[in-house]
Amino acid sequence: MKVEHLLCVNGHNERIWCIAWSPTENIFATCSADRKVKIWRFIKEDSVGVSHFCPLDPQNCGKEYKVELEFSIDNAFKKTVRSVKFSNDGKFLICASFDGTTSIWTRTYIRDSTGESTQNPTSHTGCKLVWKYVSILQGHENEVKCAAFDPSGVYIATCGRDKTIWIYEKSRENVYGRGDLNTIEGSDSHMEYFCSAILSGHRHDVKYVCWNPSALLLASASYDNAVKLWTIKDNDWRCIQTLNLHSNTVWSLSFNFDGSLLASCSADKNLFIYESKVMKNFLDSNKIAKPQSLLWTVGPFSDPLTYKRSEASTYAPILADDWEIKRSYNELHSRPIYTLDFGDSILTGGGDNAIKIVKPDGKSEMLEINGHTSDVNSVAWKPFDDREIFASVGDDDCIRFWRLS
Repeated sequence: MKVEHLLCVNGHNERIWCIAWSPTENIFATCSADRKVKIWRFIKEDSVGVSHFCPLDPQNCGKEYKVELEFSIDNAFKKTVRSVKFSNDGKFLICASFDGTTSIWTRTYIRDSTGESTQNPTSHTGCKLVWKYVSILQGHENEVKCAAFDPSGVYIATCGRDKTIWIYEKSRENVYGRGDLNTIEGSDSHMEYFCSAILSGHRHDVKYVCWNPSALLLASASYDNAVKLWTIKDNDWRCIQTLNLHSNTVWSLSFNFDGSLLASCSADKNLFIYESKVMKNFLDSNKIAKPQSLLWTVGPFSDPLTYKRSEASTYAPILADDWEIKRSYNELHSRPIYTLDFGDSILTGGGDNAIKIVKPDGKSEMLEINGHTSDVNSVAWKPFDDREIFASVGDDDCIRFWRLS
């Protein structure tokens, strides 16, 4: 295996905290300390030109791919935007900010003549594309560090500096907003969520949350060095297991494609991979197969043209409370590991400016690249087409794209 450098983009004016790909099309979002969120289109086009500022490979950078800015959300946030993630159907983007808010955005088109929204711009002239907010979730006392839709789109988890995790649930009376079930129309369109639980098991600020792709199971990571697993038990959200293997802040988490494995990374420089027999037995009994794009179609976000189908009846709370170490990579980086993403291989990025790629079975050689000129804050595999491509962002304000071959 080797890693090819594809493209560099100067994405923001300050450090970039997070990058997230859409699961359904070739777009991605970034967020930054400059208080902006940008949505970009990733385009394959031979001989589009080369990058003149690329310090890594100026002769080849930009020869196969280019990016175009689709939209920039410039004035919506009062402080740093720390996290961006797409919904499972790719229609919504959720943003977590240090101003204490979590906001949900969707793409729409505005008619220049009337200012009205439309989801069908082909039948009108003079339309411009915008991303508009459809809901704002409040509740945290201060900085929100991460926010994520669950695979069904019914739940949202947020976490923050106030040591809590908030679970929001979509109103049963409002699936997507007013009007047509499958669209959001009009300037007053919105999505209604209510807070269904506040989880306060961590002793310090909560850095990250992620959902299991196959069952209603949430994992959280904290400054208290712990990883916690949460689900609904006896009609309430409860912590069903705490993993205390790290000796310093746990910065990020990621489940693999079917949720049978969980990975965590930490300021202790270690990467741990966990497995659960309960989870494995659940997956075996339901014969859940690997999807085409790393994500599942359950609940209201189903799209049978894009995904292999997972029966909605199998998506339910699971008491998988037996997670234990399957493999550890001790001192994988020379400084704290800030980010990871679990695909066929595991990507990690850290304070040593490096990106590393390891196989969960530990049988293949580890790959290492000097990805950035300062801290690497976020790495992400591309889930739609060309899944050997991944992206990284960091404190150097740069977005970089790579291919594993």
